Amino acid sequence: MTHSPAAVDRPATPPARSPQPRFALRRMLRQSWLVAAGAVLGVVAAMAFTSAATPEYTSRASLQLSLAYSSSATDINQGAAYTRSEMLSYAELATSTTILQPVVRELGLTISPAALAGRLAVTTPPNTSVLHIAATDTSPRAAASIANAVAGSLSSYAVAHSPADDELGPLLTVTTIASASPPSSPSSPRLQVNLAAGLLLGLLAGVLAAMVRLRADTRLRTVADIAALTDAPVLGTLARRRPDHASQGVRLLAAALRHSLASDPSAALIVTPAARRAEVSGLTDELASTLTAIGLPAAAMVGDLGHRGTQAHTPDDAPALESFRAGLSKRQEEVDTVLVSAPSIAASADAAILGAFASGALVVVHAGAVRAEHLHAALQQLSAAGLPTRGIILDEARMSSAGTSEHGHSRAGLAARLRARMSTPRAKGGKAPVQSLQRG
Repeated sequence: MTHSPAAVDRPATPPARSPQPRFALRRMLRQSWLVAAGAVLGVVAAMAFTSAATPEYTSRASLQLSLAYSSSATDINQGAAYTRSEMLSYAELATSTTILQPVVRELGLTISPAALAGRLAVTTPPNTSVLHIAATDTSPRAAASIANAVAGSLSSYAVAHSPADDELGPLLTVTTIASASPPSSPSSPRLQVNLAAGLLLGLLAGVLAAMVRLRADTRLRTVADIAALTDAPVLGTLARRRPDHASQGVRLLAAALRHSLASDPSAALIVTPAARRAEVSGLTDELASTLTAIGLPAAAMVGDLGHRGTQAHTPDDAPALESFRAGLSKRQEEVDTVLVSAPSIAASADAAILGAFASGALVVVHAGAVRAEHLHAALQQLSAAGLPTRGIILDEARMSSAGTSEHGHSRAGLAARLRARMSTPRAKGGKAPVQSLQRG
């Protein structure tokens, strides 16, 4: 049989999509373990902090300031307005040395009035004459004693320094409306608040870590990663070079390639890696041998013009190109399909130049060694050279001992589907019919 390498019918090139957004979404989902780990670590850290923190107790006493006497309703209203206007002043006064020095002496405390003020929180609700004095201490009994002592000291000062009538006495009276009592549970640390804060901070840290890793790592590892990037079919997944997996993977790849070439078995295909320094000549030889074994006569050739870089060919390439054309024509007289291994298009123009004699390209993606942007650029360069991508091969993929790749596709299941599609043997030109694939 004779085929002209110059006359090539090429199918439409599947588009190479931008790596965003589908690929980015899949990669984000793959990094979800970082977010989960961050949340767990945040909760654990919050629990550790809570356990290590010294419990503190808060107790509160409440006072009400009012007029001691009045002669009319007008006096009552004016007195209420007066006491409300003075509440902020008394709140500030409660944490002053004037009020706290007697408390330090009374309780025999070993801290200064300023340090004691740091343990107090004095508040007054708006438009009221009520004052709340809260004291915090590592001892619940001490917290209650301090709150009551400060309330008593402030009451004495307010009465002693309020306006007074010679006959009726001080104008203001201070009433304790709630005495402080020792609390039964600590006010801090608050376990639920700390756990919620730890969870939120851990989630945030996990998301940030995932985003940093996403920006730094765009490597392709699974069929799904490639499918999110391009519509070109993934013809096969090959395991890392282990004898029990490699042979079966190449047979499945050969069967898928044979099926894709059913309408055009007399094809010349450029086999080129997406990784700049990768080699595919060994895989090309193995694939050609396996195609022949399953009923599609095929041969392998090495297409290397010695180019490094993506420059177009020069007149000096003419002898090498003529030699390649002659060799390809001879091989196509002998077999149906010729596979031509070429250097990566990222490192050499050979694949694009030799593509003039081919009907398409097979792009080999080495799992974990090729980034999304590199595959995207390679597919675009092949398309710009007029060489459609007939399929992608995922090589060096991780496989479990059960024969399942990382993306979760069982090789045995794939073999069954291929056998179903290829149940009718094809014989052409007296060649042996296609052999049934057996699990090996």
